[in-house]
Amino acid sequence: MKINENLKERVAQLEQILAGKESMTEAKTSMAMKFQEEYNHVTKDYQRILDLYNKMVVQLRESRNRISELEAEFR
Repeated sequence: MKINENLKERVAQLEQILAGKESMTEAKTSMAMKFQEEYNHVTKDYQRILDLYNKMVVQLRESRNRISELEAEFR
């Protein structure tokens, strides 16, 4: 009976270890998903800012051209 009790104890310990590892795996998966969501958000923000910057560059270029045209008219 002593062997049976030791075996049951060992099985219980292994089940606890396995449960802990499963919990750790779930936590890592959850963290990876959150990182992916945040990365997607940051990437989307970056793209939005880049698009805005490019539009502003175009507007600035057009404004400079228009200023040059107006200056030429006044000469």
